[in-house]
Amino acid sequence: METNYLIVLAIVLLIPTIIIHLTKRFKYPLLLYIILAGIVTNKIVSFVGVQLPAELGRLLVTIAVVALLFEIYAKIKIKHPDYFYVISLKVTLFIILISSLTITFLIKYLYAIENIFAALIAAVLISATSYSLFEIQERKWFVTRIHSYLESESILSPALAVALAFIFSAFAVAVIIKNSTVMISLPYLSFFVKIIIGIGAGIVIGIILSKYFSGLLKSKLLFIFLFGVIIATYILTEALKGSGIIAVIVMSLFFGNMYLTHKEEKNMVTTIYNNLLYVFLFIFLSFYIQMPFDLLFYGKALIVFLAYLLLRTIACFILLPKEYSMAAKLQISLLMAKEIDILLIAFFILLNQTIAQFSNITSLLIIITLYSIITSILSLRFSKFQIEV
Repeated sequence: METNYLIVLAIVLLIPTIIIHLTKRFKYPLLLYIILAGIVTNKIVSFVGVQLPAELGRLLVTIAVVALLFEIYAKIKIKHPDYFYVISLKVTLFIILISSLTITFLIKYLYAIENIFAALIAAVLISATSYSLFEIQERKWFVTRIHSYLESESILSPALAVALAFIFSAFAVAVIIKNSTVMISLPYLSFFVKIIIGIGAGIVIGIILSKYFSGLLKSKLLFIFLFGVIIATYILTEALKGSGIIAVIVMSLFFGNMYLTHKEEKNMVTTIYNNLLYVFLFIFLSFYIQMPFDLLFYGKALIVFLAYLLLRTIACFILLPKEYSMAAKLQISLLMAKEIDILLIAFFILLNQTIAQFSNITSLLIIITLYSIITSILSLRFSKFQIEV
């Protein structure tokens, strides 16, 4: 049996490798192909009857997520935020707030989710957007203000959404439902102690890394060095009974702000794990989720997506400054593709924590990611008719 799943795993690993290799020839985003191929592969793997051990899944998703956290948080500028940072922060916080207050209950009602925090995790992650989808598209129809805003939003939005999702997941695990009564059995003292230890470890390691990192940016060992530091930070903090996730986040913030002072350096360092993350995502899609083939499920997901899109449009029209035209605000509203980050976080929670019905939440996030990519592609296709350059 072990030989069987290793053989199937080896074959499955070839698929994302080929897709990534052919990316430059593709007209549409890599994530779209990875998700669609992963869903198809999942059905084939299920038919063959091969399963990967849950322990292997937890190991792989932990490695993927700690690398993802570094990629997300090392990009953030804490000192001297620019004009577009401030605007995107306001819009992002507003979208997360109204999504938490509305989309949460919509998901809970449509999918009969008993754990309110599970629905809240989904609502928060849905709020995250990414600019990386548009890097393969022509930018000649973009006004500079739109490009700058989307770039800032793609940095801040995932960072805020991911941090909140991890906080809410701690509460979701602690929820106990007995006779329709919801109780939270969270040991608050140990919870806050874990956070404090995580912050302390992240600060110390971040300062050390920033101080002794000189000269490694151009080194061929950069990938191995950073990967080792990220994993070591997580393991060391967890061994100290702290939060390894918090430690990696804090370490990444310190490192990105104290050493990576130029945008080019941030992009180079934070994108070296991209292809690896796509391979990990493909494995999770192929082996660790059962996507529903119920049209009603997809219809409900469309309702959730349209509700989010409406809230985002309202937020953009209300909060974006007057120098943005109506067409520009509409364009920004529609360019809200989800990226690999929300899916990896969902799989991390699914595989590492016991939350009832979270497989449905993960499937919902996968479907909404597809909807968002398609909407953004269509928006880009017709953007030249909406924006005057």
